Amino acid sequence: MPTRFRTSVGIAIVLGAFSAVTVIHAQGKDPAAGTWTLNVSKSKSSPVPVAKSGTFTVAVTPQGRRNMSDGVSATGAKTHSEYTAAFDGKDYPIKGDPSMDTIALSLVDQYTYDRTAKKAGKVVQTMHIVVAKDGKSLTIDAKGTDPQGRPYTSLSVYEKQ
Repeated sequence: MPTRFRTSVGIAIVLGAFSAVTVIHAQGKDPAAGTWTLNVSKSKSSPVPVAKSGTFTVAVTPQGRRNMSDGVSATGAKTHSEYTAAFDGKDYPIKGDPSMDTIALSLVDQYTYDRTAKKAGKVVQTMHIVVAKDGKSLTIDAKGTDPQGRPYTSLSVYEKQ
């Protein structure tokens, strides 16, 4: 193997490893990481009522952001969903939510990201998520269509635990 090729490959490996460490390190400072609880009194939804409760946990992993969510809907039904996705705009599977089967994440800035949910390849929900600069609250501005095709909007306010 020629020396020039080995040197180029070695440099590529070192740069690749450095890039991976940089991405993981940057994700480790993710202001959304942690556990968040829905503040029902500060949240609103139309035409469906706000959920009775909700909690989600965000963890940073080498594969991306892992999100696990539990709650009680306005009708009293228990809910649970989870996914792991990178901020690359690609579709990743979501488990537990029958209204959607994939989500895609896009990073806007350190405190802001967008999430797009699809069912059978069709967009059914978009979210704009913002973590407050002080890290104590998070808002989710959601728009979508329910399984019957009716539009809805919601603004959910969460507090860091």
